[in-house]
Amino acid sequence: MGGWLPTTSWRVGESVRDSHGLLIPENVPAGEYRLIAGLYDAEGDRLPVRDARGQVVGGNLSLGTVQVIAPCYCEITQDATERLKYEEAATDELAPEDE
Repeated sequence: MGGWLPTTSWRVGESVRDSHGLLIPENVPAGEYRLIAGLYDAEGDRLPVRDARGQVVGGNLSLGTVQVIAPCYCEITQDATERLKYEEAATDELAPEDE
């Protein structure tokens, strides 16, 4: 939905799928992190999370965990650059031509 379906338009019991990216800054230490989500109303107040019986069980929902790994910075050598150019040229030769 890209954030374009306000909660006020949701029907009771309806499931709404909304995908969002997760941007992790480079300075975040490697490790396992808990991922949680919560919703806010138009005034900026957190909406409660309710169970199947309608009982409030908190202000956020646990989505699971994400594993952050340390970035790998590699130096590309001249030899590697030449091989990449060769592989790209070989792939272009095998590509079908436009009709």
